[in-house]
Amino acid sequence: MDGLRVACVDTGPRDADAIVLLHGYFGSAATWRHVVPALARNNRVIAPDWPGWGQSERSPRARYDYAREVARIALLLDACDVPAADLVVHDYGAHLALGFCLAYPHRVRRLCLLNSRAQRSFVPAWAAVFGFMGALGRLPGAAGAYRMLPIAALHRHAVRRERRMGILDDATLAEYGGWVTGDPTGRAYLARFFADYRVATRNGLVDGLARIDCPTAIVWGERDPFIPLSTAHELAHGIPGATLRLLPEAGHFVAEEAPEVVIDTIRRLRARPLAAPDHGSSDHRARTA
Repeated sequence: MDGLRVACVDTGPRDADAIVLLHGYFGSAATWRHVVPALARNNRVIAPDWPGWGQSERSPRARYDYAREVARIALLLDACDVPAADLVVHDYGAHLALGFCLAYPHRVRRLCLLNSRAQRSFVPAWAAVFGFMGALGRLPGAAGAYRMLPIAALHRHAVRRERRMGILDDATLAEYGGWVTGDPTGRAYLARFFADYRVATRNGLVDGLARIDCPTAIVWGERDPFIPLSTAHELAHGIPGATLRLLPEAGHFVAEEAPEVVIDTIRRLRARPLAAPDHGSSDHRARTA
């Protein structure tokens, strides 16, 4: 995909409607391990390790700017021979999916958003952390500087609640981020990724919410330490017809903490009728959010 080797779960009936699951930062297709079996009974389910994560290639020579990452979703669908799909997306995957909905509306049948910075940014503390990593990544010799950072410890600290509750075990954590210390190219890739990543709110996404016309559902763990709850409410109010399901006791990793709620929400979403196609517009070219 875009010259990068991508690992991908592709299961369920090949002739059924496709559901594409996109994980977030510090994740992989394993994010959906509790969700895939139920969905794959009647649907084709596609869950990639996004480039740089899980078993996919980590290239410090590739580019990871927002427009290119959004376009990679289209390339994923092309590679799987899927004209249009339902998108179920979390964290960074949801941030990209909003841009994809605006750039390729004809390729999104339905949209399910889980805890994500989405159209906004992080709470101030985490915005500062990721902003620092981006600024460092843009300096000369960033790969060397990244080798000095305690990134694995930061990841473990960020998911201490999920580790304590048994939601994320050591094997899953190793799948998600063990490469940070074990893969010689891991730190170089991460420096390249953050060099291209921007923490600031993307105004094009905020302004574009009203243009998303596919059936949309939002599932949100209220105990998310990274993302303000106001982001979920803005999504629900900004996207026409969107539903919002709040989970007061759940945190950021909602597909792993409350998979039964996510599965139920997807099933309800898939029962909603699709938006009528806009026959008045023939412009299907990509538009950058």
